[in-house]
Amino acid sequence: GNVWGEDLTRLSYPSGVWVDGHGHVYVVEDGNHRVTRWEKGAKEGTLIVGGNGKGQQTNQFSNPEGLFFDRDGHLYVADWGND
Repeated sequence: GNVWGEDLTRLSYPSGVWVDGHGHVYVVEDGNHRVTRWEKGAKEGTLIVGGNGKGQQTNQFSNPEGLFFDRDGHLYVADWGND
């Protein structure tokens, strides 16, 4: 219900979603270059990784497009801007 933006109450070009066994919703955002987790009923997300602007440094993404967790809980993010 909020317009797009950078704060943790908003999303910017969400491009992937994953729901874990606990009902947490993980969203990868192309526009904010980050992955956030949303718990049931939360008014804002929790930053998981990224969110430090677009780039090639550690903890930065450049147009992340999708995410996946393996059975051991490791997070994988497809980031087309950094190949």
